Amino acid sequence: MLEPPQMSVSVRTLAEFRDKKDELVRKTLPRLMELGVDYTHLGDRAEEIMSAGFGFLTRMLETALEFSESAILAHQLAWSTERLPHDGVSVQMLVNNLYVYRQVVEENLSAQSGREIERILAWMIGQLEASDPNQ
Repeated sequence: MLEPPQMSVSVRTLAEFRDKKDELVRKTLPRLMELGVDYTHLGDRAEEIMSAGFGFLTRMLETALEFSESAILAHQLAWSTERLPHDGVSVQMLVNNLYVYRQVVEENLSAQSGREIERILAWMIGQLEASDPNQ
């Protein structure tokens, strides 16, 4: 298990993240589709399910930042790697999704805010990669 990063971010970063969180989700989904990510296993509701998933991720990240508490994200990652494979979502899919989300964050937040959030997303990606039994 990788050591969690310092979760505290500047007041400005938290405010900017909150202000743009819905936009980040809206911009992530088309990016995944542009990359040809196959979500046919999710059926006709794929876009709705993916939107809900990224919305949940964003709320968990926001809460972890607000309270400077990495355990919130660690618990969510553990749940994700245990539960989501039963729904046809592999750990590698989660990793790929987070890479795209991280790109969108970096492109849509200021440089400082992007760096602060990116280090946490990088830790999350590392946690998932370390937990992937197929690695």
